[in-house]
Amino acid sequence: MQASGAEKAGKASIIMSKAGKLLFKLLPLYLLLLFSSCESELPDSPIPYAYVNVEINLNDIRYQILQQPNGYIYLPGGVRGIIVIADGFGNYTAFDRACPFHPAEDCALIEMHESGFYLFDDCCGSTFSLSGQPTAGPARSPLRQYNTFLNGDYLIISSE
Repeated sequence: MQASGAEKAGKASIIMSKAGKLLFKLLPLYLLLLFSSCESELPDSPIPYAYVNVEINLNDIRYQILQQPNGYIYLPGGVRGIIVIADGFGNYTAFDRACPFHPAEDCALIEMHESGFYLFDDCCGSTFSLSGQPTAGPARSPLRQYNTFLNGDYLIISSE
């Protein structure tokens, strides 16, 4: 026995209404996922490339602070300057002082916090671990890191 045209239309309308109800229930979830993936801040701006080739004598009195754990110095060079951090065990890390969040702004300058435990940009409020990774604020990219190489008493910092 075949269903009449009216019965087929009735079944189709029941199926459509169930599908419509399901879509209506899933719509808020879809919208939540869609809008939660959007960031409220603009993405980080790329830090421009800067050629760096700096050599410092670690025996020079100006750089003796680098013999202490978390000792640091600021040097000219890079995009906004360079911060060199020592771990106290003969390892050195060098970062550009340009904040990856809007690095072209005059105030976007990375500094060591007075505690010596993290780096920060007072302009945008971003903070970074001593390994250069963002920990808070709008910056999402790590600090630009330069290569460091110890050659006897000389620390060589380079972009190559």
